[in-house]
Amino acid sequence: MKIKLCIFLFILILSLPGSVPGKMIRETADIAIRLSRKNTTELYRKTVEESVQRVVLKYGDSVLPVIRSGGLEAMELGLKHGAPFWDLCKNAPPSAIRSLALHPEELLPFALKTGPEFLQLEGKVPGLGIKTVKTFGADSVKALSKAPENDISRLLGYASKTDDPSTRQLLLKTYQKGGTKFLNALNRKQILAGGLSAAAIIAAYKTSDGISAAIQTFADNNPVLFAFSLFSAITLAAIILLYPLFRLLWKLTEKKIRKRKI
Repeated sequence: MKIKLCIFLFILILSLPGSVPGKMIRETADIAIRLSRKNTTELYRKTVEESVQRVVLKYGDSVLPVIRSGGLEAMELGLKHGAPFWDLCKNAPPSAIRSLALHPEELLPFALKTGPEFLQLEGKVPGLGIKTVKTFGADSVKALSKAPENDISRLLGYASKTDDPSTRQLLLKTYQKGGTKFLNALNRKQILAGGLSAAAIIAAYKTSDGISAAIQTFADNNPVLFAFSLFSAITLAAIILLYPLFRLLWKLTEKKIRKRKI
């Protein structure tokens, strides 16, 4: 009975939020020290370990990956700002956490205002989060956090070609509807030469959406013909791609036949 009770208490202690093995604390402290490139003494290392332990006891072991990614600077920010900082970094890319830890004056106000999605953008390209907020506003961060990096860069580039905030918002909202197809429909050369207008955005969306809608309508109204057309297109593409190979094989076969005749 006593043995069972001891085992139960041992498991209970390990399951507590602050119950992290000393080895994990030491490893996290070592990684953070190396990342921050600090010259250490045994006393300094012990101080860092105690700080890590204190943070873990207060906020749980989910802070350990944040400290490993952000270094001592991230731990200092966590001690200063508390739970909002740790929650912000919990699922952020390591590169974004490190960037935040090194440039808190610039990045932290934006991150705390817009949420974890801001760090998702920063994880794609340093500075992308701030540029997105300044161009499209704080609400755009959540909308673009999962968008492809190339799409966001193109959006920001096109947005820079207009001084009208309403046109920029129209660009963002239209992208949310049309995605990459819409961006592909925009005339890049014309925009770079003469700027971006609301009319150009609407025209590009109608073009991209119109092609998609036409294909969908054709498929719905003529499923058999659509399937045949698709099969024919794939077959033709395969023939065109494989023709050089067939031609080479035919030449090799002809050579072998000639050799046998000789």
